[in-house]
Amino acid sequence: MLDFTTNTKLAPKYLPVTLPSRSGVFSIPLPYSLEVGKWYRWHLILDCNSPDSFYDDSVLFIRGLLKRVELPKFKYELDTKNSQQKLMTVYAENGIWYDALNQAAKLRCSNPQNATFAEAWSRLLKAVELEEIAQESLICRE
Repeated sequence: MLDFTTNTKLAPKYLPVTLPSRSGVFSIPLPYSLEVGKWYRWHLILDCNSPDSFYDDSVLFIRGLLKRVELPKFKYELDTKNSQQKLMTVYAENGIWYDALNQAAKLRCSNPQNATFAEAWSRLLKAVELEEIAQESLICRE
């Protein structure tokens, strides 16, 4: 991971992930404690064959930027919302997609048959142009 603000390379964290036995959407927690207000560049490499296949087509690679934000201006709203569904809405309305999607996933995992929760999940994914993922299985783990 790279601190984008100062262009300082952080020590890489290799996070071994146990993949589920079936395909679907699942979360991978961040291995860092991120500083508020800084941008970070991240890379995720999934090597489906061997450690020597970096340039092989079997390697999936994605990267992006993230920024940890402070939430004091939302604190009252977050403190007064007494349900995960309301929290999800506050996060989404303020562009805090990681937490909005996390709340939506928790709702779906807690009640997979609930059509309202499934629709909220689909709407959030569509809002970030990932609507095709909404049709994939959500793999719930705690």
